[in-house]
Amino acid sequence: MENGKITDKPRKSYELAEYYEVDLRTFKSWLELSPELSAIKNKKKGHYFSVKEVRAIVEHLGEN
Repeated sequence: MENGKITDKPRKSYELAEYYEVDLRTFKSWLELSPELSAIKNKKKGHYFSVKEVRAIVEHLGEN
């Protein structure tokens, strides 16, 4: 990330995929397969994950 942490502001799926250095499809499959992230896995294309959702994703998948 350019400035700050990944959890500093809302993020789109492609930004999180870039953070984890994986293809967007791989990132989305991680969300689909994770019961812990089931509440936030159904984001439509173009929508942002809230800061709270980004923190939950990073907490579950770990820091890169």
